[in-house]
Amino acid sequence: MKSTVKKILASAGYALQRLPPGIPTGNFLERDLPLVLGSQPGHVCIDAGAHVGSFVKQLTGCLSSPLIHAFEPAPEPFAKLRTDCGNVPGIKLVAAGLSDQVGELEFNIFDNQTLNSFLPLAAGADRTFGGVNRVAQVKAPVLRLDDYAAKAGLAEISLLKIDTQGYELRILQGAEGLLAGGQVRAVLLELNFVPLYEGQVWAHEVIAHLHARGLHLVEFYEKCRLNPFLGWCTALFVRRDKPVPA
Repeated sequence: MKSTVKKILASAGYALQRLPPGIPTGNFLERDLPLVLGSQPGHVCIDAGAHVGSFVKQLTGCLSSPLIHAFEPAPEPFAKLRTDCGNVPGIKLVAAGLSDQVGELEFNIFDNQTLNSFLPLAAGADRTFGGVNRVAQVKAPVLRLDDYAAKAGLAEISLLKIDTQGYELRILQGAEGLLAGGQVRAVLLELNFVPLYEGQVWAHEVIAHLHARGLHLVEFYEKCRLNPFLGWCTALFVRRDKPVPA
């Protein structure tokens, strides 16, 4: 009977799946994050590439009283982020990007601002995205997460989320002390399997980099396919040597 129901649903474009209790499944990030981080209040979260605050709102909805440090270098999205989240307790907004260096870098603004990046688009990527144009370049301040965490007194980070359009490795390199020291419990970031930005980091490079620092792949989310290949997705990595707090 169960098999018949699954086939009927599949023919209609749906799937029936049991979600085993206590185990991440990749279906709902909001369900999986408390499973790997623990249900205790006060998780310290870093949101690199916060844009207008969608992920900030996800975190406040699925974690208990998280302490969120949200970084966004683009002026227009940061203004929206500040309007929506600037007065929310436990959220600190930083009008800067994260990198492996300190200073200022050219930041590319596109007409679809979810694609903004420190990297220019790769040849042909505008067609992959369904049409996109760069409309401006601005000088954006950048910080190293190692430096920021030391100054802010962040000894442990529960979650480092990075959504920076191909620039992920530079941010990880700027957090080398934290990662190598086992001070980051989990990392959530985008993996790219096709060329989207010039000089982007590839999925296998990110996986190897995190694996070498004790962070292992748990699940994929938000998979985007390009007939029929996997183009990009979000991936969650967690340390194996830090048991989930009761």
